[in-house]
Amino acid sequence: MNKRLLTFIGFIISGQLFAQCPTDLSVAESIKKFAILPPDQTITQLEKLYKTTLTCKNIQDSTRGNLCNNLTYYSYIKNKADKALLYSKLSLKYWETYVKQKPLGLTYAAYGAAAYHHLLLSYSEAIRYYRLTIQYTNDPYWKGYSLKLISDLELELGDYEGMLNTLNKAESFAENNSQSHLLQLMSQIYNSKGIAYSRLENEKKAIESLQIAQNFYQKSFQISKTDEGELKGNIHANMGISYYNLKDFQKSEKNFKKAEQIFIQYKFNHLIPMRIHNNMGLLYTAFHHYKEADLIFDKAINALKNKKSVELSRVYLNYATNLREENKIDSAISNLEKAIEAFPLLDIKKQNFSIIRSKRTLFYILRDYGKSLLIAYQKTNKPELLSRSVQYFSYADLLLNLMRQEHQGGQSRSFWREHSRSLYESAIEACLLAENTQKGFYFFEKSRAILLLDNLKEHNARQLLSASEQQKEKKYQEQIFELQTQLEKKPENSAEYKEIVRNLSAVNEAFNDFKKDLEKRFPAYYAAKYNEDFKDLATFQQWLRTNQHQAFITYFVGDSATYALKVSPEITRFIKIAGNQQNLTTQFLNFCSNIDSLNKNFTAFLSLSNQLYNNLIKPLEVPEGRISISYDDHFLPFEALSLSAQKNNFLVEHYAISYAYSANFLLKSIEKKNQPAAWFNNISFLGVAPVHFAKSLSVDDLPLSAGSILAIEKTFNGSLLMKNEANKQLFMQQFPDYQLVQLYTHADTTQKGPVFYLQDAPVFLSEINPVQAVKTEMIVLSACKTGLGKNIKGEGIFSLSRGFSAIGIPSLITTLWSVDEKSTYTITELFYKNLKAGMPKDIALQKAKQTFIQADNRNILPVLWASSILIGDTSPVEQSDWWFIGLLIIILSGGGLFLYLRQQKQKP
Repeated sequence: MNKRLLTFIGFIISGQLFAQCPTDLSVAESIKKFAILPPDQTITQLEKLYKTTLTCKNIQDSTRGNLCNNLTYYSYIKNKADKALLYSKLSLKYWETYVKQKPLGLTYAAYGAAAYHHLLLSYSEAIRYYRLTIQYTNDPYWKGYSLKLISDLELELGDYEGMLNTLNKAESFAENNSQSHLLQLMSQIYNSKGIAYSRLENEKKAIESLQIAQNFYQKSFQISKTDEGELKGNIHANMGISYYNLKDFQKSEKNFKKAEQIFIQYKFNHLIPMRIHNNMGLLYTAFHHYKEADLIFDKAINALKNKKSVELSRVYLNYATNLREENKIDSAISNLEKAIEAFPLLDIKKQNFSIIRSKRTLFYILRDYGKSLLIAYQKTNKPELLSRSVQYFSYADLLLNLMRQEHQGGQSRSFWREHSRSLYESAIEACLLAENTQKGFYFFEKSRAILLLDNLKEHNARQLLSASEQQKEKKYQEQIFELQTQLEKKPENSAEYKEIVRNLSAVNEAFNDFKKDLEKRFPAYYAAKYNEDFKDLATFQQWLRTNQHQAFITYFVGDSATYALKVSPEITRFIKIAGNQQNLTTQFLNFCSNIDSLNKNFTAFLSLSNQLYNNLIKPLEVPEGRISISYDDHFLPFEALSLSAQKNNFLVEHYAISYAYSANFLLKSIEKKNQPAAWFNNISFLGVAPVHFAKSLSVDDLPLSAGSILAIEKTFNGSLLMKNEANKQLFMQQFPDYQLVQLYTHADTTQKGPVFYLQDAPVFLSEINPVQAVKTEMIVLSACKTGLGKNIKGEGIFSLSRGFSAIGIPSLITTLWSVDEKSTYTITELFYKNLKAGMPKDIALQKAKQTFIQADNRNILPVLWASSILIGDTSPVEQSDWWFIGLLIIILSGGGLFLYLRQQKQKP
């Protein structure tokens, strides 16, 4: 009789005996025996045994949990997903009765559920169960390893900053330990750190991390004498990627070949197509060795093409890059179509992007497919290629929206904004060729200030929360700021630095969990935060009509060309401007901000100023009047462009110019127009002038600011914070309650971000986030360089003015360079007088500058007047007429009193 059959009959007999209720020990022995059966038979026998235990009171929950653990495993390997999910939950339920003791079975149950959801690409559930694993174990290895696996999921989501935070926390459970398995875990952690840093384009840190990973690997091997080939090979492969990104192709090739040798030696040949051949193909493309690249990509495809996988899609994607370099555009398109077809779960017609893992890879596929179709159209002029190109750019944009919501870290979100630039440049080009202005307007808008728009939506959504929830959020932000401040003061290799990093990671994780919890508990908050109500071209044209603006001009500055779209109330003009404008604008800004250069080379400045006018404004045929400009990543003082190269004829004489981060941000910022202060309060203006600063701040005093702020206060009756009262605490408490805020101080850009100074302390950009609703309609930042900061391509300048915009202040006046005190105070005082007269803000500033220029021939230099620009809403300041009503009440009261006294006299 067949030996396996005899064994099987023996199990059936054992199963029949279990009808009399087995013991915990006999169940454990039976599980071992069932393991040698074919999986289907194992499942059948385990299920019978499990059902028997349900009727037996003597069986412990740990035994049932162990049975369900095994049923989960065997159901999974037989692709019985429903059963695997059921038994994983049952296993955890049984083991959770022992949560206080934290037995190993509980750890396995939680980990099994996590791994199951991980493999099924259910990332949020996988993270939840990995966190349960951490909670249910005392073993530092399981804690650290579970965190490392969470970081793998964050890698798939493209959240590289979150990945680093998680790995820092994982490190705390494995460091300073000489056990081989924990040393091995440290090697895995640093290998993953290398990947994260490389994705964030910090290759120096990536290589440092990978070298540390190699050191930990060697230490582990010296103790255990176990050579784990997969990790060893992966470290070299990741080294190869980092050196490739640094364009050190010799070291890159050396590391890839070393990784290949290791994979062959330890029989991990299945890793070679993706980890080695795919990357070597990219390397040969960079070498311009296109034939070698073709061969190695073909080799990788043949090894992977038996089933759909993200890995296969990546190879097709990279092969297409090589083919485009060879000008084989049809073959490139064909390979990108294969990449889409090979992508697991993807249904492009249904746009089911939310269920897709590795959205990063899919984004690059969709973007490159759109680009390739655009190139093909430019060669053939076939309209269907152009329309498909625009369609696939739209798909890639939709995918970016989803990725933005999944990323918690600002660094990761900024990274993806920078990497979206090439998408939007190609999309705008395609729309220009297709004469599709409406879609072109959409892509212009999506190319800029999206994170700022998200910040504003989040700020508005926060007002829907209770005061206690807002305070909790504020406390998290303060903790993060404090830890970041501490971090800057410690050497990077010190123990204190590492401890602060871990604490910062823990607070960031808790803060992210808190925000996710808010989104679940407050549906209105979630809806307001993630509302994708993007205003279209027609809606914006209606706004221009209503607000009496002649035009809105938006620019996209690419590497080889600049695109411009003029939107008027009735018509549009969409053009491409050849040449690199960036060099010209850099020279222009250098002239504008340097009085010596202007004095010595005014003729050269006028020529450059006129050249930019001819390039950027003249072709758009903009009628004189009020215009708003969105100039891509930074602000350019268009008022200082000259209509003539021979004499100064600046745009400030012809246009009232304001600026906007984007059309959609402008409309969003004025949705909830701030109301003026109540008439009985009679405080709508706050003037802030420290005048004299604490010595510890090392900034100069501003003695002339006192007289100027007093002069403005006479125009707008209000409140003043001067000298010692102009401190950080009072300013942060009070400014959100005022309609107008005027700030006379110093500002700068630092490693920690933009900062301005109050009498006693600095205020950083990250601190501008008040809990209370902001009533401020306009803030005037009369300080040097308040419009400067770090430039994030595709997002803009992270400046002080941006920080105030993000909290819902619809109008700002900011400065682009260091300014002359007297000029600033004069223009600011004139501006407020014009504002008081009822002028719109843009016209009030234009008239103030015109008056200043006309007062003295020496004032013609733009360095003196062009630095101050208006951003955002341009409408007049809403001024209450309560003074008139009060006067009327006094007159009526006086009249009533007169009549009363007269009647009293007439009485007998």
